[in-house]
Order: sequence, then structure tokens, then C-alpha cells
Amino acid sequence: MSKIHPTAILSPDVEVGPDVEIGPYCLIQGKVKIGRGTLIEGHAIVGCRSGVLIIGEENHICPGAAIGGPPQDISYKGEPTQLIIGNHNVFREFSTVNIATPKGIGKNHNWKPRLLYGLHSRRT
Repeated sequence: MSKIHPTAILSPDVEVGPDVEIGPYCLIQGKVKIGRGTLIEGHAIVGCRSGVLIIGEENHICPGAAIGGPPQDISYKGEPTQLIIGNHNVFREFSTVNIATPKGIGKNHNWKPRLLYGLHSRRT
């Protein structure tokens, strides 16, 4: 049985799987599907008005994370798109993961730290 805190706000399009826990003051909006056993802690923002977010099983979204917001890509022109998060991922406090442009994919067993920096190109 899922547990949804009374202060959490879920839009009518949200699908919640079994044994999901949604903490206080969460905002879950748009077309979002949350898989079995996922924990979404307080003050997380999940989904957006555009696109589709599919969250697999046994994921952990920590307080203040923003998962599934609109793409931050200037090439995005409003095409149908989605973000697929696989199983057993951890998104630490204040992580931000946006819905992909039409070329994005999801993976399993990831751990996203609070601040994530990546090298886009490197010369040795």
C-alpha cells in the first residue's frame, strides 16, 4: 500500500505504483508514472506540464530534488518527449534532472550527487 503525505500535491495524471512513499510538500505534476517501492522525500518536485516522466522501481528521490522538469536545451521546440528513469537509482538532495530532448534515454543503478559537474570535452 502506498503512503502519500496529506500535504503532497499530485495532479490527476499521476500514476502511483504499490508501496510508493511520497513525503510532505512534494509537488508531482503532469504525466508521471511512479514505479513500485519508490521513495520521494519531502519538498521534491517531480514532473512538469509538458512531456512524460516514467520512474522505475525502488528509486529514492531525496528532499529538494527537481526531477522531470522541461528540457534545458535551446534546440527543444516543444516536440513530444519523455524522461525514463530505470530501477534502483538515487537522486540526492537538490539534484536536477530534466526531461530529455527526443534523443534521450534512461538507465538503471545510478547515483546522482547533490552537485554534479561533468566534462563535456577534454584534451589531453
